[in-house]
Amino acid sequence: KLLDVYDTLLWAVRWKLHIRSQPPLLISVSGVDGSGKSLQVERLRQVFDTCDIRVRCVWARGGSSRGIGVAMKAGKRVLKADDDSGDSAAAPPRTEADRFRQRRQRLRNPFARWAFSVLYAFDLKITYVLKVRFLLMTGKVVICDRYVYDALVDFAQYSGTDAARPPFALNLMRVMVPRPVVAVLLDVDPAEALRRKPEEGDTGHLESARAMFLDMAASHRLTVMPAAADADAVQARLARVALDAFYARYGTLINWLLRSNPEQLNPGPRK
Repeated sequence: KLLDVYDTLLWAVRWKLHIRSQPPLLISVSGVDGSGKSLQVERLRQVFDTCDIRVRCVWARGGSSRGIGVAMKAGKRVLKADDDSGDSAAAPPRTEADRFRQRRQRLRNPFARWAFSVLYAFDLKITYVLKVRFLLMTGKVVICDRYVYDALVDFAQYSGTDAARPPFALNLMRVMVPRPVVAVLLDVDPAEALRRKPEEGDTGHLESARAMFLDMAASHRLTVMPAAADADAVQARLARVALDAFYARYGTLINWLLRSNPEQLNPGPRK
């Protein structure tokens, strides 16, 4: 009976203080534009919501924040004023392929490429190092729609360099960001990606990005979802991998101290 009284007291403490402890988990979903990242991230969020697990989705792309955008626009004006190659770089990009070509032309200047790498990495550090780490510290499941792998490929595409040999600023960012427990690459045929997103313009940059992603998957041990799989099959496999990773880390110190389901009670067979 004393144990029952003790358990009831702990239950009252949990209920009054709204204590709800769960293990943090970082999941990253990467891939070329048109691979279905946003769709799978939203579906995975719904899976965790259904399981009553606190989850947050995070999206970031280097140079997309307002402050960094202002600095980059100023740099574009400087480069435009110094450009003697005609007005090709001044024409507004109509597709993503045009945007990649235009930015690569501007970043031929070594100083411009260095400055861009610093701004680009700083912009992403704010999200991945500060925001994502804070969410993990508060016990959230964090699903990143794009992560450092996408940033390395994008920069390589913008600058005409190799994603396997990024500049110092991006290497530093790669060291500082939290490492995902589940890192997924959504592979897709470039022609299918273009069909899904015609605004990409053509498949040239999609093909080179895909090759970089597959190389990175091998070197960084990303889980590759095959290009031939449909969205429902990818969803089922991704949900299983993510939930397995979460419940494998289910126990927390606070739950153990409060005798609140300190471990998964129905682990079932592991697949």
